[in-house]
Amino acid sequence: MDEGTNLSRVSRLKYAYLAYLAKPKSDRGLYRQVKRQRSVRIVEVGLQQILRARRLIQVAQRFVSQEKVCYTGIDLFEARAGGQEVLSLIEAYRSLAPTGAQVRLLPGAAGSTLSANANSLLRTDLLLLNSDITDADMGSAWSFIPRMLHPRSLVLRERLHEGIVSWDPMTIEEILAAANPPKWRKAA
Repeated sequence: MDEGTNLSRVSRLKYAYLAYLAKPKSDRGLYRQVKRQRSVRIVEVGLQQILRARRLIQVAQRFVSQEKVCYTGIDLFEARAGGQEVLSLIEAYRSLAPTGAQVRLLPGAAGSTLSANANSLLRTDLLLLNSDITDADMGSAWSFIPRMLHPRSLVLRERLHEGIVSWDPMTIEEILAAANPPKWRKAA
């Protein structure tokens, strides 16, 4: 058996582990979705787990033919509020750069950073909004998301319900509704 065949089997084995056995269980669907969609351009808002980001990149690299995977992470990094686990921008970059993907880490608040960089994030295949990012955090950035997407793009929002974490898809209608929340009139 030649070495190349052995390496491809290891890749399939690692993918199978990530997609069906890895912990946390909620991330398994993300890895399967990256494979199914052949995601090249991934944007994650709120980096909660650097290991998950690295794994997403690696899965994308396995199933993309010749394009270079582009990963953009938006987070407060060192500016996170007290009580939250601090992720250093340098540590995050050092962890993700060895993957060989085009890694871009953008420090700052979710809404303002996404708004300021939306034009450089066009044709995003997969947009992940982590559970610590609220609608208020996103603010006016919701109105910039549609321009980042293409018809096959997928927007997933992490939800925590009764102790169970899930990644729920958002429709373009939900994104537009978040961008233009109803303005209630006060009774005169």
